[in-house]
Amino acid sequence: MARQTFISYSKKDSKFTLKLTADLEAAGHRIWIDRDKIGGGQQWRRTIEQALSESAEMVVVISPNSVKSRWVQHESSAAYANGKPIIPILMAPVSSKEHFVWMDEIQFIDFSAQAYEAALAQLLSALQPPNPIQDLLDQQIIAYRQTGDLLGEALLALLEENRDKIVVTPEAQQLIDESKKAVRFRRQLLRGGIGLVALLIFLALVAVGASYQASRNVQNSLATNRAAQTRIADVETQGAAVGARATNAALEATAQAGISQAEIAAARTRAAEVAAQAEQARTEVAEAERKVLEAEEALKGVFTESGLVVVSRGPRALVKAGALIWVVNRDSDSIQSINPFNGRVSQPLLVGRQPAAITYDGRSLWVANQGDDTLSRVDLVTRQTTTYPAGDGPRAVLFAAGSLWLANEFENSVKRISILSGEVEAVIPVEAGPVALAYDGVNLWVASFTGNVVSRISPASLRVTRTIAVDTGPGDLLWDGDSLWVANRVADTVQQIDTRNGRVSRTTPVADAPAGLAFDGTNIWVAARGADLVQLLDRSTSSVLASYPVGDFPSALLWDGSGLWAANMDDDTVQRIDRTAGAVSQEIRTGYEPGPLLMAGGSLWVGCLADGSVQQIDVKTKDVIAGIQIGGQPSSLAFDGRRLWVGDFANDRIVAIADLTGKEPVFYGADATQNAQIVLSVGNGPVDLVAAGNTLWVVNQLSDSVMAVDLGSQTIARTFPVGDQPSALVLADGVVWVSHRADGTLRKYTPEGGELLSVPLEGAILADLTWDGTALWAALENMDQVIRVDPVAGEILDRIPVGEAPAQLAILGGWLLVTNRDADTVQLIDLTAGALPQTVQVGDAPFGLVGQDESIWVSLQSDNAVQEISLRILSLVFGWP
Repeated sequence: MARQTFISYSKKDSKFTLKLTADLEAAGHRIWIDRDKIGGGQQWRRTIEQALSESAEMVVVISPNSVKSRWVQHESSAAYANGKPIIPILMAPVSSKEHFVWMDEIQFIDFSAQAYEAALAQLLSALQPPNPIQDLLDQQIIAYRQTGDLLGEALLALLEENRDKIVVTPEAQQLIDESKKAVRFRRQLLRGGIGLVALLIFLALVAVGASYQASRNVQNSLATNRAAQTRIADVETQGAAVGARATNAALEATAQAGISQAEIAAARTRAAEVAAQAEQARTEVAEAERKVLEAEEALKGVFTESGLVVVSRGPRALVKAGALIWVVNRDSDSIQSINPFNGRVSQPLLVGRQPAAITYDGRSLWVANQGDDTLSRVDLVTRQTTTYPAGDGPRAVLFAAGSLWLANEFENSVKRISILSGEVEAVIPVEAGPVALAYDGVNLWVASFTGNVVSRISPASLRVTRTIAVDTGPGDLLWDGDSLWVANRVADTVQQIDTRNGRVSRTTPVADAPAGLAFDGTNIWVAARGADLVQLLDRSTSSVLASYPVGDFPSALLWDGSGLWAANMDDDTVQRIDRTAGAVSQEIRTGYEPGPLLMAGGSLWVGCLADGSVQQIDVKTKDVIAGIQIGGQPSSLAFDGRRLWVGDFANDRIVAIADLTGKEPVFYGADATQNAQIVLSVGNGPVDLVAAGNTLWVVNQLSDSVMAVDLGSQTIARTFPVGDQPSALVLADGVVWVSHRADGTLRKYTPEGGELLSVPLEGAILADLTWDGTALWAALENMDQVIRVDPVAGEILDRIPVGEAPAQLAILGGWLLVTNRDADTVQLIDLTAGALPQTVQVGDAPFGLVGQDESIWVSLQSDNAVQEISLRILSLVFGWP
């Protein structure tokens, strides 16, 4: 049974419960709390059973909301049935008729009738005290469950010494037993390695000694034999005896020499086996390294696609040091570096217990550790870690004005600390619960969570010079170069403070429990950890511009100079956020395979290639309000100032389907009382329509021709041949330009069809063409480029790389817009600066494109939908004027 406390509550009481949770965790307790991440049915039951089995007790938040909550009923009844201690706390009074079955048996802690701090003290007294040894074991069990990590000898010894102070579950016992086996095996392996070396040395010595002894014995026997031969006549019996002894000695020496040779041969065989095992180990290491490289490539791919980086447990804080991003992992007592270019994560580096904050002084990282009240300095040059005492409740740490500043939440102080010695140089009393620090270049600012104030500290005089009241629960601060921003976790607001007059200038409601702030040079970002969102705020108005879903419980933000990062504490990830995502609206469902788009008569019109329909979308309500069937393939749309025209690629015709001159469209052919649709046969495969004055230009891709339709007489005025597979037409300074897919040329014609100029683009497939008033732009589908062409000389002025398979072009203000079908992106190119394009991720297979005012509309052929992109949000994200 793990030493954690299960909190059961109603979601309607989230603010109170999250504050309570934070206070209990700050006091050293491990809390399990459901933050709307559990599904229903069997999944809910399994998760609750697992959490309860790992909890020593349950705290139930009693209120009119919770007594009506079936979730709280289930959770508390399960704890009661399993004999778990239940500690009910009364957040708000309830009637006698509204209660749980167990309520009459247990004494309440009443938060509604006394001060919060007094009730919290009673609750802390009622809870089982924190047990760091048990917490350590529990953390190791989680690591064992996730990665198979076993315990080392030192930790096993620590657990054995404190066996009477911890509760060992069957899973914990299994971990301990397997760890002991592993330790014994390592010892045997070590002894075996030493023994093998000793054996080889011993055998070598035996071999040398045996050979030496054999030589001496042979020499002795020969001497004896010679003596015996000279005396044999006189002392035959004695000589025979001596000869027998000599023979026996020789046999013994020979035997000894044979034994040593056998032992040496065995040692050589064993040495060969060890060499073979070493070679096998080298092969396995090489294979493991190959798999590691493959895994790293796979993780890099995940990072590239999603921006997600998996780190150790409980990422809580972020800081940038040099080219790397460092993350503090609260639940694994470690820090790690992240390479922002490929998402590669270093091995965890241990610091103190429950690290909460981090800062960088140019050489070293400083980490404030809440669990053991220490401050860790990690020298990034030597990679050595030094630990200093930090006082009660180190919560925030900041390097500023040449010194290190530390906020101690439970001492109600801010300390100045020497970065050379780690010693406390000054202590500055502040309001209750300092939890965040910021520096404006002159003064230090501290947010007091319990005191609901922000205080200004003079680094010169080391005293508080101003105190500003803010909303409830200020938990994070940010200086943007002009204003101070504060995130209020309990009030769910972000406030902008004018530091010149010390007043709150704006208050903005944001999503649940704002916990982190960042500034990208243009706007403010806030992490709403209770809602799993990161929100973008307009710096000038403080209004919320966009919301970005992120991982579970985002607790810190970091702007690294080019990208925004969020630390998601409850799913052990750090996430790079696509800043443009908030500019893209939800998809508007249309017919099948939407293609061409047109803005006319105050509506957005969409031609759907696969179902033969043209659909009308209200751009204000984002609703499809009409659908007109024409059959075939509506491949192009045009508006002549009165009528809406559709090119039908499959049936080689153009059709006028509506009059748009009134407040509401008048659709042709709806019934006998209305005008019939105007239908004109044209060339094969009409792929593009362009209305200009009294003429409607038609590009026929399959018959390689261009037609001019007289809109007055509604007849074809002239037809002229063009190059192979024309794809698009533009009118520029009284001439006609046509792009060709098959022969890779741009050609200029007179309005009567006389060819003036041909621009060859060898190997290119031209998908679309547009005119910006001074130059032509063409999309090269197979080269992933757009080019700018001089309309007089036909010279290529610029080649700009874009996403895969550019399909459509449009001009909006000073921007060239491009859809990339295979990259699922829309890109914007500054026509003035000619810079590389800004990229916006959209849905699947974007094709059609149209812009109006502050919106871009794009059709998604594979998603059967249309999306809107807000230019206003993009301009704020990228800092455009």
